[in-house]
Amino acid sequence: MLSPARVPSVFVEARFHPGDDCHVLFEDLRDYLLPFGFRVLAIWGQYLEWSGRKSLGLANVCFWNEAAISR
Repeated sequence: MLSPARVPSVFVEARFHPGDDCHVLFEDLRDYLLPFGFRVLAIWGQYLEWSGRKSLGLANVCFWNEAAISR
C-alpha cells in the first residue's frame, strides 16, 4: 500500500529511546518510511523523560509523502 504512493501522511506517537514497548521507536519508523518517499513534516506534543536523565521521551510525528499528494 505504501509503495505506489497512495498514503499521503502517517501520524504516530513515537518514542525516542528504547525500553517502551507501547510505542514505535522513531528511528525504526523513519528508516522504514524513507524508502517509500516519506519525510518528517512536523513533530509536536513532546513529552520529556524524567527518569534520571532529562531527554525527549515521546512525541507526535507527522510523516509526509509528497508523491502521494501530487497524484
